[in-house]
Amino acid sequence: MTKPQEFLGRVSRVELTGHFRFFKVKLVEPKNLDFSAGQFLSVAIGGGQRRAYSIASPPRDSRLDLVVDLSPGRAGSKFMAGLKQGDEISFLAPLGRFVVENEAKLLFVATTSGIAPIRSMVLDLLNQNDPRSTYLYWYVRQADAAAFQDWDREFEQKVKARVGFYYRLVKSGGQESWPDGGRNLEKIKTLGGDKNRGVYLCGSQKMLAGFPQSRVHVERF
Repeated sequence: MTKPQEFLGRVSRVELTGHFRFFKVKLVEPKNLDFSAGQFLSVAIGGGQRRAYSIASPPRDSRLDLVVDLSPGRAGSKFMAGLKQGDEISFLAPLGRFVVENEAKLLFVATTSGIAPIRSMVLDLLNQNDPRSTYLYWYVRQADAAAFQDWDREFEQKVKARVGFYYRLVKSGGQESWPDGGRNLEKIKTLGGDKNRGVYLCGSQKMLAGFPQSRVHVERF
């Protein structure tokens, strides 16, 4: 993997929907970032502090996409909430080992903003015309669903159009995006039990229960 280095980026677009903020960042210096889909960057937020955010765009894209949940209300959220178009940010990248391996089949499961690294992975697979059988389940609270669908209708269209790719957006009516049961969950557990299928999880830690740990890849900051 590429050795991390410090980058300067400029915010070229900001969208605020609910308590989520969606950014597009143009690289200023250096002008190219060689990263693997699923990796993250570490933003300098002042006072010697940094916060990690997954890159939601695929490699070789002209800009970096970031999605930030502002609801924690801590230092990182406040810093990102204050950014506007034209502002510059300093960040270290690329970081992380949450990347697609060579499994014969793939299963991705994300909750809410945990879609960020998985979005990068999936778009990269589509760009490469990867032929593997792939399932993507994205769990979002009903209250947040509209925000994400408006943010990325093009992504939804791409994955639904791909032969051999199954995509399901699951809307939860409760306070948690990850449910305790249901037909979708039964299907996910069945898919995860396939010894030839790699499982990639990002979001609620509750998702870990019931999956064979030897084949599960999890993003943790």
